[in-house]
Amino acid sequence: MVAKMTKEIQRILKPETGLYMAISYGKPESRVPHFAMPHLSFHLRQFVLYPAAEEDADGRAMGITEEEKEEKSHYIYLCRKRADADEVCRTKWLQVQEDLTREAEAENSIHRELREKEEDESENMDEDGESDRDNSTAYVHTLLG
Repeated sequence: MVAKMTKEIQRILKPETGLYMAISYGKPESRVPHFAMPHLSFHLRQFVLYPAAEEDADGRAMGITEEEKEEKSHYIYLCRKRADADEVCRTKWLQVQEDLTREAEAENSIHRELREKEEDESENMDEDGESDRDNSTAYVHTLLG
């Protein structure tokens, strides 16, 4: 769980001078929420490391498309521990843990329901590997000819 990992990273850093650097292909919209959780107190700076232009056989720089630039960029997240970080974590960690547990239980419930639905559908297969729904659709098509 990312929340536990970031909690421990924050815990071992020195207040105001402790730095954590994460380098990732993950774009800010998918990474920043992890560093901005309620139990954390980081000053966050972000940087983008764009890919170098490739050269052709003659050593001339070739253009790189915006799509390639997006796809091959690295994102750097620099987190500096704030002075209040330990107190923030102490007061908010329990609630974050409860929220994450509730979210995980809801997700597990959805996965369980999907598995049960798949099992029900596989039990309704006939010997030809067609479901009852497939047979009724074929029957309707036969009738409509």
